[in-house]
Amino acid sequence: MNKSGILPIILLVFTLIFALTACSESHTHEYASKVTAPTCTAPGFTTYTCSCGDSYTADEVAALGHNHEATVTEPTCTVDGYTTHTCSGWGDSYTDSTVTAPGHSYTPVVTKPTCTVDGYTTYTCSCGDSYTADPVTAPGHNYVFMAVTEPTCTEDGYTTRTCGICSYSYTSDHVPAAHKYDAVVTKPTCTTDGYTTHTCSGCKDSYTDSTVTAPGHSYTPVVTEPTCSAAGYTTHTCSACGDSYTDSETETVPHVDANLDITCDYDGCTKRILPEADSEISLFTANNMIIISLSSNYYVQGVVTEVVDAYNGIFIIEDEAGDSLLVRLPKNANGDSYTTWENKVVLGDTVRIYGKPTRNTGNPTTEQAKMESGVLTVVSHTHSFSEPDCKNPATCGCLATSTPALGHEDGNGDNLCDRCGWNVKLSTTSIAVSTDTTVTNGVLDDAKTKWTWTDGEFDVVIAKGSSTSTLYTTVKTHMQFKKQNTLTVSSHSGLKIYAVTISASNASQLANLQAAVGTQYEFTVDEASLSITIVWDSAEDFVLSNQGSTTVYVNNVEIAYEAPSEA
Repeated sequence: MNKSGILPIILLVFTLIFALTACSESHTHEYASKVTAPTCTAPGFTTYTCSCGDSYTADEVAALGHNHEATVTEPTCTVDGYTTHTCSGWGDSYTDSTVTAPGHSYTPVVTKPTCTVDGYTTYTCSCGDSYTADPVTAPGHNYVFMAVTEPTCTEDGYTTRTCGICSYSYTSDHVPAAHKYDAVVTKPTCTTDGYTTHTCSGCKDSYTDSTVTAPGHSYTPVVTEPTCSAAGYTTHTCSACGDSYTDSETETVPHVDANLDITCDYDGCTKRILPEADSEISLFTANNMIIISLSSNYYVQGVVTEVVDAYNGIFIIEDEAGDSLLVRLPKNANGDSYTTWENKVVLGDTVRIYGKPTRNTGNPTTEQAKMESGVLTVVSHTHSFSEPDCKNPATCGCLATSTPALGHEDGNGDNLCDRCGWNVKLSTTSIAVSTDTTVTNGVLDDAKTKWTWTDGEFDVVIAKGSSTSTLYTTVKTHMQFKKQNTLTVSSHSGLKIYAVTISASNASQLANLQAAVGTQYEFTVDEASLSITIVWDSAEDFVLSNQGSTTVYVNNVEIAYEAPSEA
């Protein structure tokens, strides 16, 4: 450094010395304090410093010393354990209390061999360390099960072999699928070809071949001559299949009655040809019915279809023309009915009525009762039918019927008939002892101890009781329900009986019927129809015993039953 550079420095030093000397002589110190806290190994103190730079220390505090906290590290199988002491304030630490590592403790787990995989033992320590040892060689498959699957029409057959140890399986011995066809020949008809159908018995697969062409019809003509009511024609009928058609129609011919039986001679003709001579029509004023009187040269023949009054010999026949005639048997000279007519007019008997009507003064014989001879009165009757209701057809006073019963209707779906309120889920059947031909009369057994009649679904049986010697001696128009007799209603098909309605002959018999029922069942009485109704509601037989003191005359038994549901 040259002299010119040193001089300024010297001057600066002297200036500073002067300034400091001047301050010491005229400056008052103002100290600011700063506390230095003690640590684990160093004491604490307070430093006081003036703004002029002067400072000093005071208020010393002793060092705090270490505050160690212990943390235990547990030993593992291969690493020793120990305790670490760490100062919470300074971080200084040291270790002690060493625990020697115990080493591994292995647990063995055996894995057995499978047919294709070796077995072995796995040794595992609780710390997770493991190793395997003790290998066992796989024994291989042992096929001990064999199942044969037969071939079908579309699937091959095969044999399945299965290992008895591991259930592994494989198939072999394959057999190809094949149909087994049976041939059925369909012969040709006149208009349809024939063919052979081959159908597999296993899967029903089929095909047809061997077609045979239809040969066509082979017609044979048959001439039908005309009659009084039908035109003639020729019918051409195929001798092979029965197909037919008609042609060559001819007009009808006039009616003819060569044998004078008042009926046209042509088969099937219903035309009645009454004679012009010796015939008369007069009015029978007693009941305003028309009496048809025939000459002795003619007769009317028919079948008894209805017995109106067996006691007085009043019945209805249907003649060969299909007309119904009401017949009244002759009376004696005093105009009284012959009581011997009762039970001698039989449904289905053929009746032949001869000659002009005269009064028969003698008792009629059995032959006369069956109308093979004798003089009878023939009455032409015009029916006056009642209105039909849900259960009853239109009926005339002579017991003839026309319009069938209307049947129940349920338009609003409430299961009750819109006309009469009957539960339409129920059906009824009525079985009666009556001369009405719409009813099937019953059968009395040879011992005359049991009367049975049926309508096809139900049997009604009256069997005599212990105090009755004979149930019936003659055919009646009513049931004799005597004391201690039993009435049984049973169903042929197990139909559930809902209610049984029993009708008596008259008001007096209705009272007897109520006494017969007694306390056996609860019942309701209908005075208008002379009947009582017992609700049964069971599929079991309905059994009623006459517990009264008199015989009850019963006309019919009406059964209401639950109708089977429709499929």
